[in-house]
Amino acid sequence: MLISIDTTRADYLTFDDPDTAPNLTGAAQRGTIFEQAVAGSNWTLPSHAQMLSGMAPAYHGSEMDRVTLDPAIPLVSEILKQAGYQTLGVYSNPLLWGNYGFDRGFDYYHSAMLPENAHKDEIRYAPRGQAAVERMEKLGDAGLVSAPTVLTIAKRALERTKPDQPIFLFAHIMEPHADYIPPPPWDTRFDPDYEGDFNPVNYIYNPEVVDYSKQPARQISDRDLQHVRALYRGEVAASDDAIGKLLEVLEQHDRLENTLVIVTADHGEAFFEHGKPGHRGLFRDTVMRIPLLVIPPAGEREGIARRSSASVTLSDLLPTILDYAAIEPPEVATGRSLRPAIEQGAFEGRPALFSDYRVKFRSDGEREHTQTYGLRSPTFKVIRRAVIVDDRIVRLTERYWDLAKDPDEKSPVKDANDPRLAKALARLDERLAEARRHWDAHPRTPRDERDVYVDGWFEELKMLGYFVAGDEQADVESLKPWGLAPGLPQRAN
Repeated sequence: MLISIDTTRADYLTFDDPDTAPNLTGAAQRGTIFEQAVAGSNWTLPSHAQMLSGMAPAYHGSEMDRVTLDPAIPLVSEILKQAGYQTLGVYSNPLLWGNYGFDRGFDYYHSAMLPENAHKDEIRYAPRGQAAVERMEKLGDAGLVSAPTVLTIAKRALERTKPDQPIFLFAHIMEPHADYIPPPPWDTRFDPDYEGDFNPVNYIYNPEVVDYSKQPARQISDRDLQHVRALYRGEVAASDDAIGKLLEVLEQHDRLENTLVIVTADHGEAFFEHGKPGHRGLFRDTVMRIPLLVIPPAGEREGIARRSSASVTLSDLLPTILDYAAIEPPEVATGRSLRPAIEQGAFEGRPALFSDYRVKFRSDGEREHTQTYGLRSPTFKVIRRAVIVDDRIVRLTERYWDLAKDPDEKSPVKDANDPRLAKALARLDERLAEARRHWDAHPRTPRDERDVYVDGWFEELKMLGYFVAGDEQADVESLKPWGLAPGLPQRAN
């Protein structure tokens, strides 16, 4: 069972906090907590593609909201289905629609975005994009609660599975994503003394929260921001409650003890620690670090490590799942099984590669492409961001953080002559060269055969906070797919 809790920070879901997550804190006693897990991207689509493919975004190449997953890359759901598993998927974010290829290999792939979806007779109801059903006014509904619907659908799917058939269950929970409006009792649990009138609806676009036409852009008060954090914690707690009930369902079906359980997130969330809210386009640890708990089946738990400080990524999930299923991972996968870290406590981590690609129109009508690559380990982080116009880099930003001395990332090294920055960039270049060799060694589907379009998509993504004022990315088709392959063009003279 692979559980993804959208937009969940590693410091808000520690698996060691019974006030926020009593169910997962209890479950963690049977598993290994990975304290240095890092996502390969800062938004939902490429991070979930990484989970299911075992490849970082720089390798799998799905970094735009109008590009489907490459069908040449096998997903863990396809591999397990071929091995005889019943494959069940339930999701609650439109970025996981079947249009993008996330339904590949699933016997049942069901949307939990609307509560009424839980009551459809056909469990495989509308696996593809549901623009005609889940309209933007529904997606933008501040009262939308998905976790109970996820639980209901997953329970129905399990009830339809033969008791002796192995299953793979992927469950995605949306709750911690903005807007932060947890249901009772979590709406007041973590800030019971709040007497203000702050309304969390439309949080990302509320000018009383952030106004980028002003300096500083942050407009929300310290007290209201404290309340927002409490509401966010309430969303994490509501997710924990649903997961606890899902574990109970597995136990009722006599499956829990023999199940490999993985709980993680696609990315975190920023609360103005570095001047901005949200997650898309941000690369600080508040966004890039994620929670990760792996609970082996009962027969594999003796002597396991309770915690691991190794640097690991979402790419490692597919090899880990297949290792416990006694299936060889596909050659194209780049992650590594975490089983040695779990069973032996010895695992040599490697810096996590992350990336992001964006494109939009400039005021002069030119397309502006922004490509970011970076590496993150427990001791350092390096980022290179290139702004590309007309096949040339017009602006290049390179930064290094010594995380051992500067864990809050307040003092980046900017001097190109600093040996720490130069050494880290050399390591990044080595990883990108490795990625280019990987691209050359494995077949790929041409970019123009992977276009996908969903009616009303930009408006719906905007409702979910994926764009800021003036950012029309979803209305722009990239002429040069910088985000779909490693490497950058030349810098302008």
